[in-house]
Amino acid sequence: MKIKRRYVATLNWVALLALLAVSNNHWGRDGFLPEVLFPTGIALIAVCVSGRLWVLVYHSGYKNKTLLTEGPYSLCRHPLYLCNLLGGVGVGLTTGTLTIPILSALTYAPIFAVVARDEERRLRERHGIEFDLYRAATPMLLPSWSRFREPHEYSVRVRRIRARLAHAVWPLTGTAVVSVIQSLHVHHLLPGWLTLY
Repeated sequence: MKIKRRYVATLNWVALLALLAVSNNHWGRDGFLPEVLFPTGIALIAVCVSGRLWVLVYHSGYKNKTLLTEGPYSLCRHPLYLCNLLGGVGVGLTTGTLTIPILSALTYAPIFAVVARDEERRLRERHGIEFDLYRAATPMLLPSWSRFREPHEYSVRVRRIRARLAHAVWPLTGTAVVSVIQSLHVHHLLPGWLTLY
């Protein structure tokens, strides 16, 4: 039975949070590095959530019907995956460690590779030469701001947006869980079997 990609990503985060739950931070909770990493993580989370909401507007029921090439899709072919990567690294940085954001990026890369390959195959089957031209002109993941274009107006399907809002803000939930785990460590309610750098 094929496991849904969302569940694989969720299990990945559960594993990383479990690692955090049984680990001490080498630099402590209030050291210089954690104090720098936390706001950097929050900034990446803000970019992630904003980007995911922007992509959600463009999806709003069109994704499987037309080839999306404007707005965030004019910058790169997989803006949602870019936002997920930034969000995952951002949540990882809020732990005040370097280990969790690095593991987040390294474990996300193979998931992204499989998902992007499958999605591009489906888009090629559905849109043919139109997708080939788009693929040739648009970077896969790193945005090209020189290609940015958006319509003056864009019609959205509000129900689709409302149904997906919770998915757009997952990094905020992740950050809340990290905060709870750190508080439990401060009050010595979780073990420190490992040390994360």
